[in-house]
Amino acid sequence: MLSGRRVPTPATSIHAWQPIATQEVQEVEASTLREEPVNAHSPLRQRTGGKRQPRAGAENAAPSTLTPPKFSSPVKLSSPGNSSPNKENDEILGKRKLGDKTQTVQAASKLAPLYMRIGMPADAIDSEVAGFVKALSETGGKQELANLVRLRQVLASRVNPPIDEIFKAGALPLLVAALCLQPEQEATQNAVQHEAAWCLAQLAIGNSQQTRQVVEAGAMVAALELLSSPSMAENSELCDRCLQLLANLAGDEDSWPREQLFAAGIIGALGSLFGQMPSFSWNEAERTCVLRTFTELMCGLCRGTPPPALEEVDCCFDFFSQVLQGADDPEMLSSAVWGLCYLLEGAPDDPSACARAARLLSAGFEADKVPAPTAVHPVLAQVARCMRTCGDLRSPLPSAALRLAGILVSLSEPGFTTAVIAAGGLRSLHASLADTSAPVQARCDAAWVLANMAAGTPDQAQSLARETGLLEALCDGVERGAPSVRQECAWAIMNFLKQGPDFVPRLDGRRVLQLAPILLNEDDIRVQRAVLESVEVVLNSVVAKELNLTGAAHEYGLVRRMQELSQSEGTVGRQASFIVKSWFNQDHLSLADLDMEEPSQEGVNSPRRRAAFKFGA
Repeated sequence: MLSGRRVPTPATSIHAWQPIATQEVQEVEASTLREEPVNAHSPLRQRTGGKRQPRAGAENAAPSTLTPPKFSSPVKLSSPGNSSPNKENDEILGKRKLGDKTQTVQAASKLAPLYMRIGMPADAIDSEVAGFVKALSETGGKQELANLVRLRQVLASRVNPPIDEIFKAGALPLLVAALCLQPEQEATQNAVQHEAAWCLAQLAIGNSQQTRQVVEAGAMVAALELLSSPSMAENSELCDRCLQLLANLAGDEDSWPREQLFAAGIIGALGSLFGQMPSFSWNEAERTCVLRTFTELMCGLCRGTPPPALEEVDCCFDFFSQVLQGADDPEMLSSAVWGLCYLLEGAPDDPSACARAARLLSAGFEADKVPAPTAVHPVLAQVARCMRTCGDLRSPLPSAALRLAGILVSLSEPGFTTAVIAAGGLRSLHASLADTSAPVQARCDAAWVLANMAAGTPDQAQSLARETGLLEALCDGVERGAPSVRQECAWAIMNFLKQGPDFVPRLDGRRVLQLAPILLNEDDIRVQRAVLESVEVVLNSVVAKELNLTGAAHEYGLVRRMQELSQSEGTVGRQASFIVKSWFNQDHLSLADLDMEEPSQEGVNSPRRRAAFKFGA
């Protein structure tokens, strides 16, 4: 992994599933009596990167909000089990696999009849499911379609769909048989296949064992055969459902279904389908819907533990780059950015990650026409634009874009940080940090990326000063931000000052000394050490005397706080004692005069990119 910090995944959005617009289904729906409305959410229309729940308030939440996330990324969690700020919604809405299969239902057992009609006894659920399945096995034509619609309505329950009950009733082979391509299809066969694909996609939301059963029953092969059939040219809804089924299989936490997809040649099948799409008789809305799910599936194929082999997914760099340069659909863009994150995070070490990042920036360009790091790269420019939507809590874009930017600036090769800056990343990060309506986590992520930039080359650090108002925004984040935002803003300021005394004039030295006592009250010893080092840099600067910074240190209570710290043992106490004696009690001394070794940066939780630093340690 590239780092020990983690970034949350994008907020999800809810899209109502609309049945296929055929007369047969309309007739069936009209004849199906229900005593309570049945939730008809699509089994895959929420977002990629994993099994996700709709989030009210939609603050960007981690891929696994109730279990530890699997992927490292550029944002530090306060604890391994950090949960979503909307955790109560996660618990009520239950378990859905829309790519990531790591969320669990904690409150489902407290909820009474989870589906079917109001007041239906729990012990009647098995018998009614069995009745549906028996009717399905004995009928054909429109009656078969009607039974499939009823089964789909059962599975559409928002909480705990009865997957085990349907498996026990023997519905799985019947659904696969209904999905399979027929030599001479009847008029209603497309509608039957559509309903069967929907049911199988929802059955694939279960645990890994249940997903394995779906694969072993032949659903994966049947879906791939349908995608390769000529009927796709006129049936975008069925194509979308088959892609959703495959995306749910690819999203399992177990890598086995994903390996089966690769072994079955899914990349070749998807490439063939993508190449034929321009000739299909779909309208723009149908094409967008299918491409949205297509991108979601491609993203799901790129993630996992262990990550897929690069040779299996290398073509995804080109596809995601094409999406980012040519699409404007937020969900497609989010899936593409997350896919790039997973491709970079799948690298085993930093040199491999740098090679993958170079592959990303060269995608779609001839070898001699790849933009230089100092030029505006179209993909990174789109990523920068995606970062600027943090204030929209419903947008899935900011978390993905911030995570990708964080991965790039955390690499050892400085050219990637330069490329992010050249593409307008600083302005977008500034906007995200200063947006008080943005989620706290998004502002924290933005500050983290800025801290890594400040820890880069001197020119990269100077770029923060050249962005008007950015350093002031970082100081405001320390003074008035949430605890996580305050700490990341502090690291950005401290990394900027560590570039040397020449950087102090670009930052208000008095403001730094005013903020120092706030940060010295942090319990984290690593933060205290870094703050004291920054104070020393400020006091050593050429502007210290003309601005009377020693007097400001007394005025803001910094001297008193350092005197308190000097009474403690350890490195922090020695550092505080050194500064007090050097600038406030006697002539200036050096560390050598006090027989103190330079405090080691090893293990300090500063977001520097060098290999010695382990973030979140």
